[in-house]
Amino acid sequence: MNDDSNCTDCKHLQAHHVCGCVQSPLFGKKVGKDDRCDYFVLNPAQAEYCDALKVMLETNSSAAGIPKLRRSLELGLPEDDELSARFALSDGYREIVGNSNLSAEEMARRSEFAQAIEECEKAVEIDRRGGYGYFAQPLNRARLFRVNFLYQLRARLIEKERGNREAIEFVEKKLELFQYLPSTPLVFLLGYLAQRYRDNGQLEKSRACLQCIIAAEPVIRSDGNEREQERDLRDSAARALRQPDLHALSPDDSEEAKLLKKARNSVIYGFVGLFFLGFIFGPIAVISGFKARAEVMKRKMSRGLASATTGIVVGALATLIWTLWLIGKVLGG
Repeated sequence: MNDDSNCTDCKHLQAHHVCGCVQSPLFGKKVGKDDRCDYFVLNPAQAEYCDALKVMLETNSSAAGIPKLRRSLELGLPEDDELSARFALSDGYREIVGNSNLSAEEMARRSEFAQAIEECEKAVEIDRRGGYGYFAQPLNRARLFRVNFLYQLRARLIEKERGNREAIEFVEKKLELFQYLPSTPLVFLLGYLAQRYRDNGQLEKSRACLQCIIAAEPVIRSDGNEREQERDLRDSAARALRQPDLHALSPDDSEEAKLLKKARNSVIYGFVGLFFLGFIFGPIAVISGFKARAEVMKRKMSRGLASATTGIVVGALATLIWTLWLIGKVLGG
């Protein structure tokens, strides 16, 4: 046995750094870097994992460690080291996507984007199943901050392609993965879900999301842009809870809110057109109503369809009335 044969590199090492070699005098005990015995057998997975960590530190890049991280997982790591290796992999894939200079939608379609989510969820499942408390630690919980936005990008893509309700179902399932933690780190994903519930008229569910945001422990504790974003989110949630219709949830800039506003505007144009310049406001109501109606149906939203249809009908009526009036004026003149 040489001086480099320490227990932390041994293939008998189990989770929680416990010796798993029944012949060893250290069997069942927690071991450290200074512990050694005659039953040492090198675990190449640990060597690859250590090399990966060195590469990431030297390059300040998680993406640089991906090949060695993948190799260490293939060779077999103790479960707690597998957890941290998979989360590091998730960071690496997220880094690749983030540096791709693509649009949000294009990023959400990349294979690395899916791998970033998959590896993170595998790490979370190991933590939940094994009770390691890895993501309950403030630092690791804070590292989950960016997962909020990975899920949001994917949810927005689902929303665009399959509608509001399927996006809601996707987010609900993802939030369930983190329910084992004492306090959720996905406060921004909760904010996204609260908006979708509100747009669907599910105000009680929206309020429940807002209350979870306010009740959650801070995710980012150090000052900086991310901490400021989190404070703004909490302030916005508190303001929204004071509004009966949750109008203050966001500055009315969500795609659904804009679409609902277009549908309502078509009704306004239509009724204005009944009494004033209907040959101008009537066609505007019809066109905007049809556009809003098509988008509402495409997104499978439960609200907005009636307003858009009303705008089309009233706008068409205003156009007809004022067209007949103009014809009468011309013929009468």
